Amino acid sequence: MPSFHVPGALPLRGRRAAFLAACLLCAGCASQSAKVSGGWRPANTLDTTPQPILRAPATQYMSTPIDQSLRGLLTRWAREGNMALDFQLASDFSLSQEAAAIRASSLEAALEALNRIYADNGVQLNLASGVLVAASKPIVSTTSLPPSPRNSKRKGRK
Repeated sequence: MPSFHVPGALPLRGRRAAFLAACLLCAGCASQSAKVSGGWRPANTLDTTPQPILRAPATQYMSTPIDQSLRGLLTRWAREGNMALDFQLASDFSLSQEAAAIRASSLEAALEALNRIYADNGVQLNLASGVLVAASKPIVSTTSLPPSPRNSKRKGRK
């Protein structure tokens, strides 16, 4: 087949590319417009019947892989709850598998679960006046001491 050359015309490969680009541009304009949820609503109008409004998802108190210790976990919970943390413990503790399994919808329930887990380590966690407090449990002796001589009644004196 003989080849004809027209001065100023695109080669066959260039004409195909131009035709394809024109088709794509036309196809893009033929698509439907995006749907906008909610739509336009005039101001100061009320619904005829009450409609439910979805609330924000409830906060879930749990440990995450970034929490490497009890102090780290409590620091994150305090920061997320816009509270201060008063960490009075002499040492920090690693998170156990039991602590990693905590899923609570309230901070009080999460602290109660942590108190059960760390009770043997003398840890007491509570929430006081918007401050998350981590303190040592007072040691209570279960053995009774014999009465001291000062407290016993002296015989012979009246």
